Amino acid sequence: MPVVSRSTNENQTHPRPAGEGGWAVRGERKCIVCRERRAEVPDRNRTQGSRMLPKAVCGQCHAKRLLDDLRRVVKQQDKRRDEQKDSTRERRAEG
Repeated sequence: MPVVSRSTNENQTHPRPAGEGGWAVRGERKCIVCRERRAEVPDRNRTQGSRMLPKAVCGQCHAKRLLDDLRRVVKQQDKRRDEQKDSTRERRAEG
């Protein structure tokens, strides 16, 4: 069966399998995090090598994930820096 599509991906029409009748209209993909906004960016947790996967996350949720990652990294760096300072103080106190 041929696939009939319009100029945009938002409202592609696909024939339904026999027995269901009519035409199915496939809507745009929603964000897998918030389920409210349109997906704009591929999900970083769903990769298959170098193969490009469909867009799954909206821009706002993607930005929030990046911000959370940055905060986690900075917190880890601060913790390591404090541990290094403590070990340096202990060595100086001993020597």
